[in-house]
Amino acid sequence: MLTEFEVLIEELEAEKLRLNEELQECLQFQDYKYAQYYQKGIWRIERKIDRLKQLNRNPLAPDTQYLVDAIIELNKNRIKGFSLFFLKNSDFYLHFYKLPNDKLYCQIPAESEMLKAHYYVYLPRFRKNILSLGFDLSEDMAGIEFTVETNLSCDTILTKLSLLMFDILQVDTRASGYITKKFHE
Repeated sequence: MLTEFEVLIEELEAEKLRLNEELQECLQFQDYKYAQYYQKGIWRIERKIDRLKQLNRNPLAPDTQYLVDAIIELNKNRIKGFSLFFLKNSDFYLHFYKLPNDKLYCQIPAESEMLKAHYYVYLPRFRKNILSLGFDLSEDMAGIEFTVETNLSCDTILTKLSLLMFDILQVDTRASGYITKKFHE
């Protein structure tokens, strides 16, 4: 069975093929103006595919593995919660904690905070994209509720977080984060 990353990559590869066919047709009929548009679309898709391949849950990628380990620790009640920050003094963060119904919650900056961001890009038109991923953008509880699958896979939440951070908000994919854990007293 394919992960959400792999399904998304397959869909983008299929779209790239369709655009390439259109590009070839334009070149055949010497319609260079439209060929340019198709070529730009292909380049955009290639960049997205490259980003997703970098983010695809690679156990050798330490940042991703640390995040997965922390999510599993939280799910098993070994820790009370944790926060993930990108770059020192960054204004983008993720706070994770467990809800009373045993589901996990990932809190993101509220929309008012994102509008003031310096380390990433947020525009009001991004709101619908963020909401379509399942995130809530209310001021008091911006974030997403999720569960860890029975096989301890975190692919679903990692896919949504990577789309939010790297595709919508344009956080630099080379940014390395650090995790601070909150332990039970």
